Amino acid sequence: MPEALEYALRTSLAFFIVMLLTRTIGRKQLAQITLFDFVSTITLGILAVSTLVTHTLGIFTGLIALAVWGGLTLVSNLFSLKSLPARKFLTSDPVMVIHNGKILENNLAKTYYNVNILLEQLKIKNIFDPAEVQIGILKIDGELNILKKTDIQTKNPAAGKFTGKELIIDGQIIDTALRRAGLTREWLLYELTSRGITNTREVVIAAITPTGKLYIDLEEDQPKKN
Repeated sequence: MPEALEYALRTSLAFFIVMLLTRTIGRKQLAQITLFDFVSTITLGILAVSTLVTHTLGIFTGLIALAVWGGLTLVSNLFSLKSLPARKFLTSDPVMVIHNGKILENNLAKTYYNVNILLEQLKIKNIFDPAEVQIGILKIDGELNILKKTDIQTKNPAAGKFTGKELIIDGQIIDTALRRAGLTREWLLYELTSRGITNTREVVIAAITPTGKLYIDLEEDQPKKN
């Protein structure tokens, strides 16, 4: 058989096998795909290419690998549908990262997010002050869902030039931000001291809000349990 024809047949077979497996495993919208789904799909593609296109695996061995991986993925999806513990293990739970305007650092660390990423996500949603947020939840697909406080004014033309000025992030003073805001380290340290904060390492984030106020979030902030 000519080599070109052989590759064409192998590629066609790989295409139909992967299509069959993905249709068997299930359908999800792109926004609903979890990290496990993503890795599983990529692995299926790699196995198909290694088996049917690049000859890295023998065709019989590769087909067995595809069938086993696809079967395990199907079984895990069925378990996640029927069993809540299995669903939590495979897909994890949404994580609350902001509560009543306070960033929950311990929860944030569990998601491998840092403060900078969280602030960027808030800015994408036109929120420049975490104090505007009543609840912020990081979904299993990585999207940040927020519930804003209804009693906070988010627009103040007089203070607009201060929007998004983070002065401290993870305990580090951002001198360039201070200069742009026309402020000094002495002023910032005085404001911290007046609030009983003696070490900047206690501060996760300090920023000038759109209303011109100094917002401070400390490491030990956690939501109160009723």
